[in-house]
Amino acid sequence: NWQSLFSGLYPAAALAGQDFNKIWTNCICGSDGQPVSNGPFYLSNYTKGQGTTLKANPFWAGKKPGLSEVDFKIITDTNTEVQAMRGGEVDAISPTFGSNLLPLKSTPGVVYNQVPGYYFEHLEFRETKGASNPLLRAPWMRQAIGLGIDRAGIIKAVYGDLAGNTKPMNNMIYYSTQGQYKQDFAKWNYNPAKALALLKKHCTGGPSSPGAGGTWTCAGYPATFRWSWTSGNATRQNTEAIVKSEMKDIGINITEYPRAANVIFGPTGIPGGDFDIAEFAEITSGDPGDWYDVWRCGGDSNYTGYCSTKASKLMSAGNAELDPAKRAADFQAADKLMSAGVPVFPLYQRPTPLIYKSGITGMVNNPGTTGPFWNIEDWKWKS
Repeated sequence: NWQSLFSGLYPAAALAGQDFNKIWTNCICGSDGQPVSNGPFYLSNYTKGQGTTLKANPFWAGKKPGLSEVDFKIITDTNTEVQAMRGGEVDAISPTFGSNLLPLKSTPGVVYNQVPGYYFEHLEFRETKGASNPLLRAPWMRQAIGLGIDRAGIIKAVYGDLAGNTKPMNNMIYYSTQGQYKQDFAKWNYNPAKALALLKKHCTGGPSSPGAGGTWTCAGYPATFRWSWTSGNATRQNTEAIVKSEMKDIGINITEYPRAANVIFGPTGIPGGDFDIAEFAEITSGDPGDWYDVWRCGGDSNYTGYCSTKASKLMSAGNAELDPAKRAADFQAADKLMSAGVPVFPLYQRPTPLIYKSGITGMVNNPGTTGPFWNIEDWKWKS
């Protein structure tokens, strides 16, 4: 991903004499106190905790912006954000996706749009120290869990009319909207009978058919695992409730282990290995190289403890390859290899919503983390 090396270019003349560690803390300005901009707008005002104001850049050599000013307002609560949009207090929002957005689909004078975002909603299995049960080290156990989860049903249940075109995701490197995407995890689509057949080969005491009752014991360990998610997240809480019932049908017990965000993502939480099965989202730029330190052996963000030397070598080769086709082939081969062992289980690509007044034209949604602002110069009022 050599292009990302050039994502942050700074004007030397404007920054002369300034402390590089403190530049642009409160103002995107040069050493003379004047705004610095390389785009169609410049930052004219910033109020910490409240918002910012962008104004059209009179020195911009490209297409003239359709708006003279754009005001950003910080609203930290999604429900308040929805009410602000419905009440006309704001003209556009790009909120966190959730079922509370449903009223905006039928609000007069409002355009509701969503696209699959670069949000990888998935499960991670802890295979090494920290897990309460060593059974997750076995690929067949992780495979059985995947086969016992109805991902399409979960999407429909937790998002309802907002599900749109959201489908189960079957890759752990490429997103479903990318041309290099392959459905490598489709072999683990919902099939409880197949999950039971797999568990019967290694365990005893489980159900004879889905839902018949009983819990498996495998190599002396009961098939019981903790399920972690961010407490207060209704979507993930609902997902856990659904999966708990589905796991019971195939002889696996799930116990709830939710924690506050600052705990679950703190050093003693998921990064420290204190989980069995955890649901959360990884957010990337869309480049496959973003996953190198997440999935490789000993990667800084590899919380599972999973290690495939072959897959790691393929991803390392992909990171060093300048030919786009060869680079994609390396990462595709790595995903195919890893999908066999199910070190993680992809759920779906979480949607990215963009909601705005119908009087605005030019807004185009974007799956990336930059949001809809990539073509801000094209925004304008219809009249």
